[in-house]
Amino acid sequence: MISTLFQPLPLTVGGLVLVAFAVALRRRTRRASYSLLLPAAVLFLAALDDWYVTTHEPEANIRVDVALLLALMLITTLAGIICTVVFAGTSRPSAGTGPQSPLPHETAAQ
Repeated sequence: MISTLFQPLPLTVGGLVLVAFAVALRRRTRRASYSLLLPAAVLFLAALDDWYVTTHEPEANIRVDVALLLALMLITTLAGIICTVVFAGTSRPSAGTGPQSPLPHETAAQ
């Protein structure tokens, strides 16, 4: 099961999905969208690592880097999801809302 998922293509697709979620959430929240980019970066790093090892060192059957990267992916993905859920209610102010201060030439005329 792990050998099926820990390949460059599924890892890259997972990273792209997280980046797509981050871009979609960027319109509503500022802080929550950035918390999904760290797990996406870890997935891209794992895809790059797996591609390198399978391409340049095909005889490596015991890989300690997989255990380290799986733990890193688990921790950053859970932290990213939790931060996204916790900070989902904090929306950034839009340009057209809220009180606006008068422009300098308007205050001089009064």
